[in-house]
Amino acid sequence: MVLKYLAEGTDPRPIAGLFLMSVPDFGKQNWELEYAVPDDFASHLPPIQHLFLYHSRSDEEVPFASLRRYQEHLPQATVRVLDGKQHSFTEGLPCLLKTLSGRRLDITKEQWMSLLRDKETITEQDLCILKALYRCEGCKATSPQLAEALGMSHQGPSNAQVGRLGHKIVDKLTIKWPKEEYLWFNVPCSGEIRINRCP
Repeated sequence: MVLKYLAEGTDPRPIAGLFLMSVPDFGKQNWELEYAVPDDFASHLPPIQHLFLYHSRSDEEVPFASLRRYQEHLPQATVRVLDGKQHSFTEGLPCLLKTLSGRRLDITKEQWMSLLRDKETITEQDLCILKALYRCEGCKATSPQLAEALGMSHQGPSNAQVGRLGHKIVDKLTIKWPKEEYLWFNVPCSGEIRINRCP
């Protein structure tokens, strides 16, 4: 659990953004002890510039009441209460996407053409991801859909690859990087905000 790790104080580096979804309020009995955070966990966290809490109102795995504890201990957090009962958000979380991609990072057509010809920046593995996305309907895909198109069982590896690609693009084009608003995967991919899915 990321909060417990951060509260241990082993990594004091400041954090630009932390996005927590459906965080359980573990008790202090039996197996839960391994995951429970101490009562004063908030005072041990490193500086966090942007902190967000997401929780479904009717979550069937983690009671909605769990959110209240974290609201009390993390008053600086922005809270997003979602309708429905989703827990893992396997179909995506548009609210999170909206937060991460508040504005588009402009890369010109000419810059993209130059990048695609640069085999040191855009590797064959990167091209596979871009081609898989291009083959998706409307050239759009959620993270799980892109992973499936690449023959992966989980979106983690494909997300990581897209993030590395974004990092390389920023370095190559010497783009001024607004770290407070973006994650690396926002460079090659821009997200679609779905209306009426979140407050």
